[in-house]
Amino acid sequence: MRTSSRVILIVGAFVLTSLFVSQRSSIEYYTDDNNNKNSDIQTKPIVKTSSTLGKVHIIGNQGWSNFKIGGGCTGEGTLFNPYVLNNLDVNGTGYESAILIEGSTVFFVIENSTFFNSGLNGAGVTLKNTQNGKLINNTFSNNYNGIYLFQSGSNTIIDNNISNNIEFGINLVFSDYNTISRNRASTNYRGIEIQFSHNNLISHNTANLNRYIGYYLGYSDNNVLTENSALKNAVDGIHILDSDNNIFSGNQFVYNLNNGVNMWLSRDNLFAENMLSFNFDRGVYIDNQWGSGTDNVFYNNSFEGNRINVVDRDANNVWNNSIVGNYFIILLIFLFIKFSFFLILWSYT
Repeated sequence: MRTSSRVILIVGAFVLTSLFVSQRSSIEYYTDDNNNKNSDIQTKPIVKTSSTLGKVHIIGNQGWSNFKIGGGCTGEGTLFNPYVLNNLDVNGTGYESAILIEGSTVFFVIENSTFFNSGLNGAGVTLKNTQNGKLINNTFSNNYNGIYLFQSGSNTIIDNNISNNIEFGINLVFSDYNTISRNRASTNYRGIEIQFSHNNLISHNTANLNRYIGYYLGYSDNNVLTENSALKNAVDGIHILDSDNNIFSGNQFVYNLNNGVNMWLSRDNLFAENMLSFNFDRGVYIDNQWGSGTDNVFYNNSFEGNRINVVDRDANNVWNNSIVGNYFIILLIFLFIKFSFFLILWSYT
């Protein structure tokens, strides 16, 4: 009887210990520059289960120091020795963002990690009012958004795989002078979205098979989009709204179910050496319904196999650079069928 009681006590203690460890492994880590003891945000310990972290919330530069003391990262936060988070699995636990960084100006790198299960309006990684960050070679899947930047500049997002997220793969809002390069933002609702953001470089990304559009540029000026691809998106390759003085060069907007380029109320944009082909509706659609989209320049672009190559509702757009125009190729099979049809009719008359 005593032996049975001891066994029960040992098993019970093991179960309670397991539950305690499991609970602590999902603790959020909050850091705060504010030394006010009455603050609702307090520093909590980092608890890792293998390479798995619970949600992380870093506030301010001092927050990084606290995070390092807790064992969350390495480095010093300088240009040549940045804070580094490496090789982690971060579970957003279905609520807000897996990692949220606010008010930070130190240098940091988040690399070779996986972010999943962020909640409504959250993201795998969210940067707010943050500079000098790098997100490199990470995986973002099954989040509400993959990567979200708000009022953040001089950040680099490169070589990430961002797929199967509910809303955006990458979303920039009021964020300037960022570099977004060589990312794969596919099978999301929107691939890469830039809103109210200026002077960003968007290059060598792929945004394919998204449930709505590959790229969105809204109320954003002086950006460069080069060598990107948008294939087989459910609506448009890229949708542009009220955005001026941007450069689009060497991109492929092809095989989309509606338009390659769908542009509204935008002016003084340059399109050069893009492939705008095999879209199920139009290669380029330009609408100037309220009279403010004009003086866009298109030259040396390739149009092939679209149902309609171009619909331009503004007479002031320019379709050459005074030397080189664009390449328009109509599917010869349609011309052959049409010619054959008239030939048959003529032979019976």
